[in-house]
Amino acid sequence: MLDIDYDKLNGGWQRPKIVPNRPFELEPANATLHYATECFEGAKAYRTVDNDIIMYRIDENFKRMNTSHTQLGIPTFDVSEMVECCRQLIEIEKDWIPDRPMHSLYIRPTSICMDNRLGLSSINKSKTFIIMSPVGPYYPRGFVPVKLYCDTTVIRAWPNGFGDKKVGG
Repeated sequence: MLDIDYDKLNGGWQRPKIVPNRPFELEPANATLHYATECFEGAKAYRTVDNDIIMYRIDENFKRMNTSHTQLGIPTFDVSEMVECCRQLIEIEKDWIPDRPMHSLYIRPTSICMDNRLGLSSINKSKTFIIMSPVGPYYPRGFVPVKLYCDTTVIRAWPNGFGDKKVGG
């Protein structure tokens, strides 16, 4: 996994680390647990017919993640540096990318607040990490039409709201 900490009082973004997947501890008063101060993205890496490895528009995912960061008050990161960190992680883990049609390596970047206090305030500490997993087709039976009901009385997206962001809660 890629693991990057932010500490406002210790120089901001810390050096990125690629480490084995591991748990990390959260205090019971962690802001992510109480205020859903977290965001995530989802992207994929594929093998081409020439066995090259490509990430599909990962820069756009990281741009949207920065938009989520801004909305939540989490400091933003340099998109090109995050793309490079992700590329290096995938290079290490490339053997996990399936070599089958409709299969890929799912990339899950996530950011969470690491401040431990009850009450809303600016963010001093956060953690951004990327985990990955091989995946098959999202719709194993193919794209099958579904019937949808649209309720116009419930609005998810509003001006300056969260409809264009991927956030908790």
